[in-house]
Amino acid sequence: FIDSFYSQPNSSDDIFKDLNSIINFDPSSHLEDINKIQPDTISIQSMKRNYLDKFIAKQRPPIISDVMHCFNEWLGLFCMFQINTSFTAQIFLRLFNYMCKYLVDKIIITINPDHENEHNLVDTLKSNLEIFFLWSESQGLEPIANKYFYPISKLLEFLLAKIENLKDLKTAITQCDALNSQQFSSLFNKWDRLHTKSKLKQEWKNEAIEHARMHNDTKN
Repeated sequence: FIDSFYSQPNSSDDIFKDLNSIINFDPSSHLEDINKIQPDTISIQSMKRNYLDKFIAKQRPPIISDVMHCFNEWLGLFCMFQINTSFTAQIFLRLFNYMCKYLVDKIIITINPDHENEHNLVDTLKSNLEIFFLWSESQGLEPIANKYFYPISKLLEFLLAKIENLKDLKTAITQCDALNSQQFSSLFNKWDRLHTKSKLKQEWKNEAIEHARMHNDTKN
């Protein structure tokens, strides 16, 4: 599910066809559904199961629009069952925190660029995160998303930074304060295969890791 942030939609998916309706979804639109349900048959668990079954039934790996659709279904259920906004915020707070940690670990540790599809993982992540932040803003979840997606946002900035010399690299590392020296070391091992904007010399990488150890490790 979270891997969809690194998935590039196929042309046949036509992700942008209904993107506006996905991003600007109105959770209260689900309120009309409650009138169609007999009170004694209402079950949050069964309704969640129904939405999950529809999601699993898709004949392709999930893409970012599927994630937004799923989140919208949840928001609709919360609105239908009058879940208060504070509790809703707590749910998404925990969810976003987990998602961000997974996304960071995925690109630093798990992903093997040689075994991925022939698309630019960095640009794909950038495009999908932009869609995610547009959605979070429209749903009033922007403060939570900005806070808990901060590490992956800083990592993306680092991957897209224009680095021409060692000074630029050290500056970029200092600004990417969400990562520690071990994470940078792992990232540099696959740097040249991530289609990043800048090429780094090995001696730069060695000094950069030491720089991160001195400046970033105290924060992480």
